Amino acid sequence: MTKLLDFIIPLNYTLVYTKVVHTEVKMSIHTDIKVPRFKNPYNKGVVNIIYTGHWLVDAMNQALKGVDLTEPQYNVLSSLYGAGDTPLNVSQLQQRMVQKSSNVTRIIDKLLRKNLVDRQICPENRRKVNISITDEGKNLFRLAREQVWTSQSQTEHRLSDEELDLLSALLDKLRDSE
Repeated sequence: MTKLLDFIIPLNYTLVYTKVVHTEVKMSIHTDIKVPRFKNPYNKGVVNIIYTGHWLVDAMNQALKGVDLTEPQYNVLSSLYGAGDTPLNVSQLQQRMVQKSSNVTRIIDKLLRKNLVDRQICPENRRKVNISITDEGKNLFRLAREQVWTSQSQTEHRLSDEELDLLSALLDKLRDSE
């Protein structure tokens, strides 16, 4: 059974009108975690977001297992790789982390032991430490990125580009503090 849903979503003070096709799915948050009902739709949505987030991270960690990285380590390498030749300090890396609770210093220590990053005292401020990615780190990151993209390609067809844009807009709206 297919049901057409209409949504009006405020984005940056502009109203965007979109239609989303809802189709019956084999899985649902109710059956996946064996909960017959939730307090309200908001509670159901929050539980579903958390559950799905963990499901996605588990899939990412599975993809990264072959290159001996965790998702937070991949996140640090990704930030450093994206910065190019510009080193980042620990505070800058913390700001870029997907999981804000990650212990960046501990992650950097593990990456240092694997020779994937370098740590140097900042010449302008000796209290700061600059972190940069090594050539070995760049090579491993590129390999890991391919593993992640391959893993993501197995599920990316489940949502259309329009549905993904809507999902992102709704998640942004949920996090909006204003």
